[in-house]
Amino acid sequence: MIFGKYINKYYLKNAPILILGLAALILVDYFQLFIPELYRMVINGMNGDTVLVNGQAAVFDMEFLLDQVCRPMIITIIVMVVGRFLWRVCFFGSAIRVVTDLRTCMFAHSKELSQEYYQVNKVGNLMSLYTNDLDTVQECFGDGILMFCDALFLGLLAVIKMWRMNHFLTGLSMIPMAFLMAAGTTLAKYLMKKWEERQAAFSELSDFAQENYSGLAVIKAFVKETKELMMFRRLNRENEDINVEYTKISTLLNIMGILDNYDSGDYTIDGVEIKNLGENRAADIRNRMIGFIFQSFNLISFKNAMENVALPLMYQGVSRKRRNALALEYLDRLGLKDHAHHLPNELSGGQKQRVAIARAMITKPRIILADEPTGALDSRTSLEVMQLLKKLNDEGMTIVVVTHESGVANVTNKIIHLKDGVIENIEENVHHDASIFGANGLMK
Repeated sequence: MIFGKYINKYYLKNAPILILGLAALILVDYFQLFIPELYRMVINGMNGDTVLVNGQAAVFDMEFLLDQVCRPMIITIIVMVVGRFLWRVCFFGSAIRVVTDLRTCMFAHSKELSQEYYQVNKVGNLMSLYTNDLDTVQECFGDGILMFCDALFLGLLAVIKMWRMNHFLTGLSMIPMAFLMAAGTTLAKYLMKKWEERQAAFSELSDFAQENYSGLAVIKAFVKETKELMMFRRLNRENEDINVEYTKISTLLNIMGILDNYDSGDYTIDGVEIKNLGENRAADIRNRMIGFIFQSFNLISFKNAMENVALPLMYQGVSRKRRNALALEYLDRLGLKDHAHHLPNELSGGQKQRVAIARAMITKPRIILADEPTGALDSRTSLEVMQLLKKLNDEGMTIVVVTHESGVANVTNKIIHLKDGVIENIEENVHHDASIFGANGLMK
């Protein structure tokens, strides 16, 4: 939660800075909605001789282009650059100051607690509060406020603009929004429970490690190293299992992507046996032959769309100019060239996934591994993503999709059913040209 009785006082303390950040954010969101209008005038002007401006027809010539398009575009860019710099400084700076204050207060309070308190509460658990939990608070206070306010203001401004254009279509667009909000609320409750389990597991692991380091002399004196090591491995495995469940990582895709090793069977890529490859050799094959698409997008938050797409080429030693040019080409193929300089938090879920697909494509891999690529998307956006993957497959690229959605599986050429990590059956999908939507227009 980004709001609560214990955190609200810090909002008041940092109110001037936060208000300045909110003002900058609203200004950026407001000017951001002008860009489609400018594109509209250019497109209409290129298709005809006149452009409709404020209900009046104007001649589309060089004077109109400079006065009505270029000048507003320059002003918009300047406002967005300055505004984004301001809200980053205000929001993220406030988050750092809040965590600094909390850490100081926590340390001062810890010195006033009784000996009985430290006998009951483990030191490792307390240390996790100073590290992992405070990092979470900083993320919520900074990124949490930013995403909440950005979604709220940009959404409201977009709805107002849509309402002015067409009342009926705006009303229809609110129907799926209600379903998305309901689904988001349900999912948030589930993720909160898993997050608490994750934090508890990490706290227990931290406590065990701290106690062992503190009592290392005693452990060695009683020759209990093996016992403590086995206990640590058990706790570490439990922590891993909970985190794997939380992040929904597919073991199969990890093996196929040469991220994990396997115990039995044979796995070759281009005639190369994958088992027990060295890290450098495995990394080289991954970089050249395999592209990854993740459910959670895994975009780097401080890099824009172009930089995220170009990242694999940087690891291949491609020059900055060349890799940025290629990144723009792939973004253009996916209809995202105009969003090349947008950060991930400025993109929708579907746009983020298309950026991830472009990143997977840019090295021209032979195989793309897609781990629940539609899991974080609504049905309509899922359809767009699957159509894009089908197009890549038609162009000769092998696509492996892990999914729990039967509708998504139904558009693939071959379906492999797994249960408890074992292949149950393999079927040739003769209905692979079907839509992920059924006859009634709903997700299967």
